[in-house]
Amino acid sequence: MYFSGNPFWSKLAEIIYSHWLELGLDEIGSVGSFNYIVIRVHSRPTILVEQAFPDNAEDEEKLASEEFRQQMAQKIYEGIVEFVNYMRAD
Repeated sequence: MYFSGNPFWSKLAEIIYSHWLELGLDEIGSVGSFNYIVIRVHSRPTILVEQAFPDNAEDEEKLASEEFRQQMAQKIYEGIVEFVNYMRAD
């Protein structure tokens, strides 16, 4: 999980990552400040979610499953909802 160079968005990445771990995939950590063009410093939250890796046989099998892909999307959604609630609480 990567987030933009703005450390403010690290909380979004951490929250989504915590939901993502519920899927039983290997832990890869939450890393910030990568200079990927899609997540360069923005005024809006930007993260890049790497949910699974097709070069890993177990991940490849999971990625082939429509149900698993839907579960991944659901976990990202749950993380976004939690982040919005977190922001409203402050």
